[in-house]
Amino acid sequence: MHLISRKRPVWLLLVLVSALPHMNAGAVSSATAEAMHVSAQGYLHYSLGRLMEVQGMSREALVQYQRAASFLQHGCELGRAEARAQLALGRLDDALHSVTEAEILCPNDLELLALHAEVCLARGEPTAAESLLIKAASRAGSPSRLTALLGQAQMSQGKAEEAVITLSTRAAGDTLNPGMAFLHARSLAVLGRSQECIQELQRAYRLEPSNAATVALLGQALLRAGRYAELISFLEEVTRSLTARQDEFVSLARAYAASERYEEALIILAEAEQTWGESEQLLAARGSVELASGAEELGMQTFERILVLEPDSVVALNFIAYHWAEQGANLDTALEYAARAAELVPLNPRVRDTLGWTYLGLGRHLDAIRELEAAVDLGGSEALIHEHLGDAYLRVGRTADAAAAWLRALELEPQRASTLERMEQIRRGSASSD
Repeated sequence: MHLISRKRPVWLLLVLVSALPHMNAGAVSSATAEAMHVSAQGYLHYSLGRLMEVQGMSREALVQYQRAASFLQHGCELGRAEARAQLALGRLDDALHSVTEAEILCPNDLELLALHAEVCLARGEPTAAESLLIKAASRAGSPSRLTALLGQAQMSQGKAEEAVITLSTRAAGDTLNPGMAFLHARSLAVLGRSQECIQELQRAYRLEPSNAATVALLGQALLRAGRYAELISFLEEVTRSLTARQDEFVSLARAYAASERYEEALIILAEAEQTWGESEQLLAARGSVELASGAEELGMQTFERILVLEPDSVVALNFIAYHWAEQGANLDTALEYAARAAELVPLNPRVRDTLGWTYLGLGRHLDAIRELEAAVDLGGSEALIHEHLGDAYLRVGRTADAAAAWLRALELEPQRASTLERMEQIRRGSASSD
């Protein structure tokens, strides 16, 4: 019923477009009547495109905009409309062409400027976006959208401090804009200013409590800060809302588990399963809680349950393989699962780390080194991966390479106790040989 009522304006416009050739020109001259007819055709196609764009029908909207262009002279509004649709469809070269053509006609149009910057960001050209925005965004009275885009462009270039300056001034004045508070918080997080980041995210949440991105980032920030009581209170409030999502139930369960409130974690996950069923995400969370509570057999059964429902679940394959590799048990099964996961997602550094770690447990040292080096080359930036690679090097007598890998692990996580212990063993070994 809702679908029919939403599409009725589109249907009415189509009827009007088809009826236009039969409209009586009346007292006006034939030339004037023809001009009016052409103009009306163009505007009706444009209006139809706008309706389709609002409904998320970008491809169909673009067709209507292109039809409108055959009746109307290109102007700012039609150029913006075509560029928006092309951007939504990922046709970035076309979008850039449309927006630059429109800017020739309307060089001072701020909406076009913002759209041009969005296209540049989508094309991976943050420097170009920044150069477009830097002057306009600093003018008094400029739209907040320009400031937001400028901050994003600066963050994309690693200019976190500049992004904070750009966004903080605007956020302080634009106190009722949740999007600006959210972006400001992201820039603060990059600089490690966790307290200020949390304050801005709390403001963004108060202004727009249904925003999933804000909820997720605030939860992560509270977790990293070790503010578990606040995190639990916040997520309990979120999960009581009518707009609560599966992710938020999982986050609350993990927060309970971090505080060793395992029974409450399992209760909240059971509540979520009543709504969403046995999803991969909920089962993985339940299995993790069961393992953390000491119920190892039950936890592993839960992860195996995921594979019954989704045989190609990388989450389950990788988790089970890594668990057995860590335990030094069921290594043949661990290798089978790790290899399947690596075949499914060969560019995932964590999965390649699991496969390498399993090979190491089986004594296949060269295979382990190959996979662990691949994990690092694929961008694995976790201290654990470098620690594993150092262990593999040590097994084949490459002590200097092992020490280098462990030093890299300590750069990423300076107080990592297991890596410090390995370095101390090497130091003692070198001292005794001297």
